Amino acid sequence: MATPPGSRVDRSLQRFRRTRTGRLTVKILITLLGAAVVAFGLVLVPLPGPGWLIVFAGLAIWSLEFHWARRLNNYVRSRVSAWTMWFGEQGWPLRILVALATFAFIVAVLAVTTYLSFGSAPFHAIGIDV
Repeated sequence: MATPPGSRVDRSLQRFRRTRTGRLTVKILITLLGAAVVAFGLVLVPLPGPGWLIVFAGLAIWSLEFHWARRLNNYVRSRVSAWTMWFGEQGWPLRILVALATFAFIVAVLAVTTYLSFGSAPFHAIGIDV
């Protein structure tokens, strides 16, 4: 999502972009900050929580400077919005099925993460042979 013209962020960035050095500095800082946020979000994606939300926040940071990121951000937002609307129109059986599949996925990710982090000891402690 691009900053609206005249917003506080836009005015602040325009002040820095008045010089060639300022433009380069803004581009480098936005690139590095966006990359750091996207990388952090990607690390969190397999875990329950806001991983994808953080990735999209990094994409929004990049969209302050890069047209491709702005287009990608708008596309992703429209697809998520369309899916949310479609899902909201579905009946309860499909909603329950999606909720159960999501729950099973989260349990599987937690189990794999636990196994890779601690080995099979936590599973033996609760009586599961791995």
